[in-house]
Formats: sequence, structure tokens, C-alpha cells
Amino acid sequence: MRDHTLAAILIIMLPSFPSLRERNLQTLYGDTKVSTYTDVDKSPIGCVDRKVRPLVDLINSHPEYVTLSSCSGRVALFDPAGTTHSDVEQEVKGTEISGKGRGQWIYVTHDIEPDLGHQIILALNKVGQERLDACNTSSTEVKNSSDNNNEPQITFKHEPPLLHIGAASLEAGKKLLHIAKSICAMRESGLVVTDQRVTVELRTTGTLLCLPIMVQISSSLNDEELSKSISLIPNEDYIKSLADMANERMVQNEVLLDKLYHTVQNELFENKSNMKVSTNNDSKKDDTNQQYNITLQLLPPLNLWKSAVVVIPRNDNSTNVDLIAFGGQGIGPEMTTSNNGTSKRWDKIFRLAKRNGLWSECWDTITTDPSHESEEIQRKTYAGRFRIKQETSIGPREGHCACVMPSSNLPTKTNSAVLIFGGRTSGPLSPTNDLFLCTFTQSEEKNQRICLGKPLDIVGEPPQPRFGHTMLVLNNRNHLAVIAGGTGVNDDGKSVSLSSVYTLSHMNLLNNESAGSHFIWDRISDMPSPRSYHTAFIEETSNYMFVFGGLKEADDPFGSSDDDSSNMMMIQLPFSGKSNNIMNIDEPLPALIGSSTLKLDDLLLVVGGTNATTLSDAAEKDKQRPISIFTKEQDENKLARANISSVELLKQDEHSSGNIDLGSCVHHCLLALPKDDGSITSAVVVGGGVPSFSFGQSYAKSYVINVLRGDASKVTEIIPKLAQLSMEPTETMVSSNNKQEKEITGKTLTKTDVVLVEARRAKEVKNELDRLGFLDKRYKMVKVEDSNRLAIPFTEQFNVEASLSLKDMVVRVGLEMVPFSSSYMSKIKQKR
Repeated sequence: MRDHTLAAILIIMLPSFPSLRERNLQTLYGDTKVSTYTDVDKSPIGCVDRKVRPLVDLINSHPEYVTLSSCSGRVALFDPAGTTHSDVEQEVKGTEISGKGRGQWIYVTHDIEPDLGHQIILALNKVGQERLDACNTSSTEVKNSSDNNNEPQITFKHEPPLLHIGAASLEAGKKLLHIAKSICAMRESGLVVTDQRVTVELRTTGTLLCLPIMVQISSSLNDEELSKSISLIPNEDYIKSLADMANERMVQNEVLLDKLYHTVQNELFENKSNMKVSTNNDSKKDDTNQQYNITLQLLPPLNLWKSAVVVIPRNDNSTNVDLIAFGGQGIGPEMTTSNNGTSKRWDKIFRLAKRNGLWSECWDTITTDPSHESEEIQRKTYAGRFRIKQETSIGPREGHCACVMPSSNLPTKTNSAVLIFGGRTSGPLSPTNDLFLCTFTQSEEKNQRICLGKPLDIVGEPPQPRFGHTMLVLNNRNHLAVIAGGTGVNDDGKSVSLSSVYTLSHMNLLNNESAGSHFIWDRISDMPSPRSYHTAFIEETSNYMFVFGGLKEADDPFGSSDDDSSNMMMIQLPFSGKSNNIMNIDEPLPALIGSSTLKLDDLLLVVGGTNATTLSDAAEKDKQRPISIFTKEQDENKLARANISSVELLKQDEHSSGNIDLGSCVHHCLLALPKDDGSITSAVVVGGGVPSFSFGQSYAKSYVINVLRGDASKVTEIIPKLAQLSMEPTETMVSSNNKQEKEITGKTLTKTDVVLVEARRAKEVKNELDRLGFLDKRYKMVKVEDSNRLAIPFTEQFNVEASLSLKDMVVRVGLEMVPFSSSYMSKIKQKR
């Protein structure tokens, strides 16, 4: 009977779930839908944690789930012998309220406390004083010192986030469990299934701390008087170090909650993304009701953050380009077969090509020209000839910047050239001020090489070594680039944010073309406040650079939470002919860390970034839009937020599906593309991600961003044209292991229908196909070469569009050369 009941749970909603959901929503919100919290529940703090509320609201807005309990993570002290006292009952609401038996929580916080060590020591000393007072008022004889040390130990705890969620069915519970375990690395999560309820427990022990602390009461005899004192074991210095460690893990808790929020949103809410589309109420003016529509095209992921990426146009066609990525931190693109998935700092140069409107299916690598290794050679660029000492690579590096040298008066056969500056080669105390010059030949295609080196002729004091700075190209006579801010190291050997601003220009000091030009560094000014991992853009009509967002203190991840980080900083550039008509900002631009900004004609595009702290409510989250557009108002030199009426992910073929995911779009690159169509303004967002500590790295997807002006009817006409400009539909190849199998066993490979899925989803998709009766067991599941995808064979009757359970997990449907399964081969041999 029980087996039949569980089978029913699999496909239908539990009869008890509607009442459970209604009851819990009434408790939380005083209503049957998500609204304002009542702040009355049975938890020790008496309400839902502020930091976990956005996630709780999101889960409760889904009709198949309801939260039963939640905790954003906490630091706590527990006294097993304690009793509830009136002075702590208000703050902690001890275990009599929570109904969990004996003992007392003597300290609880769900926040990151700068003076956490001091607060813990005060709480421990208070317990010691209470025990000492109880001992002094006791009518029994004073025990000896060794007996006094038998007082119960205080337990110090740091606990990661924990949620219990009721699911409407076993299928819904399994889906949420997959998100927690496979995507968010909450490995200890599980299901509790009964006839009446399916409960999903989301938990991890990755950052758990649980340690004993002794509050010792010592007795001593002085002048025939017995005196007693309180001491903590371990000592106070150890406890402060323990508190620092707990604070670091509280930061990791916030990273996990944010990742879980975006993953739940992308995986469980059909046709919804984490895009917060602006409305007319979002700003005072909406560019005279000009409508902007955004379409996104998925590109192969770079899987690197803090890389430096540039767009290199090809001379043979105005729309043929190469995306070139230098170094970065992460696991690297899928094409790197030598990489075992370990995050590292890269020294390679990667390329993604676009030819005749089609993007390559994967990144490849470009090698440097070894013909003049370590030799001094001269390279010709747009700006002139420069002597360099050739290098084989930039070295393992992250946090550097790159820009294409200005191309005014472009000679037709002159090499494209890129400047690369700064970055760190190891930890945060290893910034550099390396300057590289990289030139590209226009030869086609696979064997393309580049020339990379360090310029030899440099005049002026170079910038202080730094990473996390900005580097913008300049188009003004001899000026090439402007560099601002970043993270450096002060005289005490500590990381600091920098405020200095430098320009890099060039000049032929000898007035002799054959002698080559010199690079010239010039410190032009300082920003009003230091900043790193900020973003900036240049308003050329007024010769001002505008800087916003970022970190003010390199060693303080919460430094950008102050008000002045959102203020626009203006730095005047040293060019002649500047205008006095300086542009104004109608509303503050986003004060985010690791965001990016790009001027596209008269538009300002702002993408990605994250707040210094986890946002506490939906209104604050709405300010952090993954994509925002600002535009100049008519007849006014003022920027205002524009109205984005739609955001759509283009399907690259009839079988592709997916959600827009910009949740990890931090420390990425945003670059303009040449126009394919006069009405379409395009850019690419490449790379990005966050190191989620013990929860695993999270990498941002790469997209082409198409900004279209006009009403919906015009957009509808253009979208089919964009859909044709998707990734090149080249035939995939099976892995090298399968090639070897073909050579050994003869004609064991045959072409059949397969679904391509990400490796992390392969087992789930295979089991679902088998359950539905569409898994073609005659063939093996194989890995697609140079990718992290698997090809799973299916029968002809299967229709992925009609399968709601598989539609969002399938990347593509197609034909693939796959081997026969061992069991099928055995049957063939038996028939023979």
C-alpha cells in the first residue's frame, strides 16, 4: 500500500499540501500570498532572518513549495546549563519559546559583526559572573579548584544556511533537491518523505564550526581569604581569531544564499529570468517614451573571471571579428581538454571567432610567435613603430585590463594592436605594473599567431602596481589610454585601494620614423576617493571620465556600502577644446562591485555587478538590475534611466531552450560589436563569475546583447534575422575514447538521434527518458568532444518540446555518431 502511495505522490499533488501551504503563509505573512511579514514565529529570534527573506519570498511565490523553517546562518553561543533570564530573553528569546528543551542561547547573531570577538567575550564573562555569583551564594562548602572546572562547556557555533521546504509532490521535491546538491553544492541536503508530506532539507556542513569553550572559575587562598576569578579557555586572543573566522564564513553564507536565489529563480520559474525590467515609474523621465528591447544570444562560456577581453575587427569584412581573452581566473573554456575542472590563474590567450554572422561553437587558443623569443624586435601599429622585448605569454594573471589601440587614420595593412596593463600574478599582495604590447596578423585562420612583448622605450614614472583598475581607450591625438584606481600595496605591505589616474600616450621623440616611438606615462590627477573593481566611461564631448561603484577599501568587502560610493566621480582629461557643458546624471548610477559600463552611440549600457552586502528586500534588489540602459534626454545634457520594455533570449535552433542567467555576472568584460544592422546596437558580455569558497565556483554565461529601438512590432520583424546569427551549427564529434573504440571494434559507431545535455544534468535526463520509455538502450551515452556535454540516445517517438520535465534541461537535439551498448552487441553476436 505504501509503494502505491509513493507512486501517486510522484505524479500528483499531495492532498495535505494546500492546507500546509495556506497555514504557513498565514503564519509568515498573515495572508495566503507573499506580502509583508508578521514577524511573529517560534524561532529563537522571533521572525524570519532579514538576509534569507528574499529567498523565502521567492520559494513561497512558487505554487509547489512552501517554507517550513529557515535560517540565513548564524554565530551563536550555547550554555547547556543556562536558564532564560529577562535581560537576554528580549534579544535571544531562549529555548522556552523555541520549545527545544534545556539550555540557553547566550549569544546569537545572523549578521557580520565587526566587533564579534568582543561581544562573544562579554557574553562568556557574563556567564562566568553568573556562575561565580551562584557559587558565592551557595550554602554548601566551597569546592576545590579542580571541582570548579567541571562546569558545563559553552559551545561556540557557526552554522551555514538551513531551510526546510514543503513540496507539493515527490517530483517537485526531487527538482529542488537537485538544485541544492548538484548546482549549489549543498551536499548534505536530502528528502524526508511520508504519506502526508514531502520535506526538502537544504543544508551544508561546508562552513560549519562547532567548538567547546570553557568558562573556568578558579579559587585561591590569599591571607587566609578565599578569592575566586574567571578565566576563559582558550584565551581571549584565540576567541577573537575564532570570531574573525566566523565572520569570514558569514560572508560565504551570503554568497551561497545569493547563488541559491538566482538558481531557484532560473530553474523553477518558467520563462522568467532574474531580469528586473524597468517601468515608466522607475525614473522621472523615460526618454520621451522611447522603447528599448533587449535580445540575448548565448555564446560559448569563457569560465574565467577578471580576464581581459578585446574585440579585434577583421579587415576582410566589417562584421567579422575575433574576441580575444587574455588570462583570468577559473576553469577555462570547455575546449581545454587538458583542464581537469580545477580553478586556476591562466596565462593562455583564447579566441572566439565570428565569421559571416556565425559564431564558433567553442573557444580556441592562439599561440605567440616563437621566432624572436626574448629578442628585441620592432612592431608596426596604428600609432607607429615600437620596440619590444618579445615574451611567450603574459604569465598567469588576473585583474588586468586591455584595450585596442586607437585606429584613427588606419593604414590598410597595419597590424591590430592591443595594450595590456597590470593585474596580479599570485595573491592580493602581488600586483604588477607590467605593460604588454600585442599585435595580431590578419592571416587566416587556425594557425594564426600573435606577437607579444614588453615595450622597451617608456618615458615617465609608471603607475603603481595594481589590479582591479579600469583602462579606457582614448581617441585624442597621441593619447592611447587612461588608467584609474585599482588595488595596490602600501608601504606597510597591506592591500589598499588607489585613487591615482594615469594616461598612456606615445610620441616619436627623435622625429625619426625608423627609430620608433616612445610610450609616455603621465599622472594627470587623483579621484576624489580611492576605488577598485569600479566601472567608468568617457563622455568625449566634455572630455570627462565618469567613475562609479567599486570598493573604497581593498581589505574591506563592505566598503562600498557608504553613500559616497554611488556618487559619480568626474575626472577631467587633459585634452584641449573641452566643453563647459558637462553632462548631468538624472539619478545615481548603480553602486556595484565588478559591474561594467559601455557607451553605445548615445546610450550608456550597464551590466552585472553585485552589492557589497546581500540585499535585504525586494525593493533594494530591484535597484540591482543585471542590465540597465541610460540615455540622454532630448534637448538636455542629462542622463536618465531608459525604459526597457522586453528582454528575450533568442533560440539558436528549434530545439534549444534555456533561461537568461546573469546571476554571476561579476568581474566580466563588456565590449561593443560592429553593427550588423543599422537599427541594432550590439555588445558582448564575456566571462565573469565569483569564487563561492567551499560551495564551488560560479561562472557567468556569455551573451551577445542586442539593443533594439522601437515598438514591439518592429522588434518582431528583426528578431528572426537575429536568430539566424546564432552559433555555427557545426557537427559535433564524439570523444577520443569512442574514436579508439571504433578503431578496435570495427563498425560499432552509427548515427542516431540524441539529446545534448550538460554533464551535470546527464544522469537526471537519462533516468527521465528511461522512465518515459524513450531511452534508446541500443546505444551508449557518450561525451561530446571538447565540451562538457553528453549525448544521450532516444527513440524516434520522443518529442522534447512536449516534455515539460526535460524541455529546460536539453541544450540541443540532433544526430550523433555513438557506439552500440554492450548488451545490444551481445544480442547481435548471439543471433549470429
